[in-house]
Amino acid sequence: MLDDEKRKYYEKRFEESQKSAQVDPWAKAIKDGFTKEFNPIVISPEQSANFEAKEN
Repeated sequence: MLDDEKRKYYEKRFEESQKSAQVDPWAKAIKDGFTKEFNPIVISPEQSANFEAKEN
């Protein structure tokens, strides 16, 4: 193979390998119909196992 042929071969191989790696998961979720908003997880410090009451 000549250098130009090798370069084109590797370029095509790289582009093919990146098709699945370059997918935006949020765009895919919207396209597939998943547009539900998430509710944030709220943890009250008083209910946390790591909460230590501090005296003021």
